[in-house]
Amino acid sequence: ISGLLDLALDHGINLLDTAPAYGSSEERLGAILGPRRDKFFILTKTGEEFDGTESKYIFTAEHTRMSVERSLKRLRTDVLD
Repeated sequence: ISGLLDLALDHGINLLDTAPAYGSSEERLGAILGPRRDKFFILTKTGEEFDGTESKYIFTAEHTRMSVERSLKRLRTDVLD
């Protein structure tokens, strides 16, 4: 899978768009980014929580902060672009 990121870079793709509601995408990206992290712009979203069955939408400031902090941990980075 990490070769896919190299292929993306080889073709000029450097934007990764993810969200907590996309299942395990943040964890999966965090696990394979490694030293390539500085070559990608990473975007994630807040507000939608998907529990496997249905979505809930929470747009409070408190939830937004929690969601961003959780995404940073999952993506193994200290900044979102």
